[in-house]
Amino acid sequence: MNKTTSQPCFVWLGAGEALDSKILDGFINLHPECQIVMAEAREVAASKLQACYRSDKYTINCVVLDQEAKAEVFYTLNLKEYSGLQQPKGLSKIYPGLAVINQETVNTIDVVSYISNLNLNPDQPNHIYIDIITQVDSLLRALINSGKIFLFTNLHFVTSDLTITEEFGCKKEVDEILVRNGYEVIFADEDDPDLVIMSYKLNPLWKTLVATKSQLAKAIEERRQFEELVIELQKRVADVEKRKEIKINNIQLELEQSKLKVASLAQELIVSKDLVGDLNEQVKRNEECKSLLSKFEFKVDKLFSEQNSEINNLVNKLNTNINSGLINTAKQIESFYGIQNYLKHGVLPLNFHGWPISPDLGLYLTSLIENNDYDVIIEFGSGTSTVLMAKSLQVKNRNNRLKSKSKKKKKKKNVLLYEEKSTKIVTFEHNSDYYSSTLTALKNNGVDELVDLELTPLTDYESIGGEKYLYYNCSGKLQEVASSLKDKKANVLVLVDGPPGSTNKNARFPALPHLLNALPDQKFTFIMDDYNRSEEKEIVGLWLAMAKEKFLDINIDEVPSEKGLAIVKLK
Repeated sequence: MNKTTSQPCFVWLGAGEALDSKILDGFINLHPECQIVMAEAREVAASKLQACYRSDKYTINCVVLDQEAKAEVFYTLNLKEYSGLQQPKGLSKIYPGLAVINQETVNTIDVVSYISNLNLNPDQPNHIYIDIITQVDSLLRALINSGKIFLFTNLHFVTSDLTITEEFGCKKEVDEILVRNGYEVIFADEDDPDLVIMSYKLNPLWKTLVATKSQLAKAIEERRQFEELVIELQKRVADVEKRKEIKINNIQLELEQSKLKVASLAQELIVSKDLVGDLNEQVKRNEECKSLLSKFEFKVDKLFSEQNSEINNLVNKLNTNINSGLINTAKQIESFYGIQNYLKHGVLPLNFHGWPISPDLGLYLTSLIENNDYDVIIEFGSGTSTVLMAKSLQVKNRNNRLKSKSKKKKKKKNVLLYEEKSTKIVTFEHNSDYYSSTLTALKNNGVDELVDLELTPLTDYESIGGEKYLYYNCSGKLQEVASSLKDKKANVLVLVDGPPGSTNKNARFPALPHLLNALPDQKFTFIMDDYNRSEEKEIVGLWLAMAKEKFLDINIDEVPSEKGLAIVKLK
């Protein structure tokens, strides 16, 4: 039951003695390379199946399936193919002589766990045939509620318009449930008018629709958060406008007071006609006051104009920052702290100022190194990534040693519990300044012994198709790596982060042909950074074409990240 089925799989629940196998035969004709899984509750029938189907293509399980695992009463009938956890009393209309000849308590297995343990490939056209008429409704509902139903592109089951048991849903109810979950009828075998075999197929657009709805809900939530920020910004702008209005009112009040003073001086001049000399002086002072007021008004107008300009610039910058940084900020902070949490046990945190790779890529690299045993790590283009990978190896080795020492205390002396894997990082760098900086960083972090840092100039390289490139002079070092691996089937991690894209078109393409030439029989995991750029996407497309020409097994996954990340696995 734990066999991994990477090929198309036909799952037959309640197979009995597989006497009516028209549906199974049709599936095998379409998919000769398929796997067949048969589940039958009756030991006698299961034994006959095992004797009949001895090929590795077939897996026979003697199990009693239900919605959940528990102790249940199993009813054996005189028509043994209808034996099960429920008495199909409704079939007495078809088989008047139907009767229970034995009943016993059995332990059931829940159908969701059973299907999960089959390890089905969701990308294959898998079929399921539920040939247990008393449990079609309950088993389908359990698979739908758990989401396991979507492992199957086609469903087949026995149903009837008759009331088989009290809990049994009629054909119409089952049809409505399946239609709501993206399945549509493709065939109804009505050779037996009372017991119909229904066949359904999953609409290929259903999964896309479900994913689109999820993305839409996420986009709506992000828009709501954005609108909240805009409202907050508008409140701040309104507050600035209010303060500006108060200042204007205060200045206007001061101007009114100044006008009142001018009027008072004028009145004094009228009253003091006999003081001509003083009056002339007052007139002069009045003119000076007007001049000062004019200059003051000019400065106030200029100040208001500058403030308005600064406020507009602030609003524009805030809008730009909100639009470009809102979605990515949370993810980058999370990735950043993820890396530090991984390295904090006994290791000082790395300095992320001026980080040349995104923190989410750094976290992904540390996760790969922690969870996989690589024989060698090859990096094109050095930098902080080199130090990060070396420190990740250092942390992993230290943790493994600690675990080994803890276990050794419980074992006899001189028993070797752990042999440290001598994974080596080989890094190629063409820029002498970057080479020196990286070497200094490795030494400062005490990991320089884990890295072969090679200063390799860019030299002419011509592909099989005649395209010319400038690429690292790395052939000699790669041959040394090949010699060290000897005849071993090695697991190799490759980070492609150089040379710069400005070197020439598709500058990073030669990484694959160089490695295939030096290490043709190894297992590779390529990490292509900057995959949001069209040129990196074109390079991965060229790699895919090359792999197909050489009949190599290649798989490409795109991982969401700040600058885009492609994972290319090659065997």
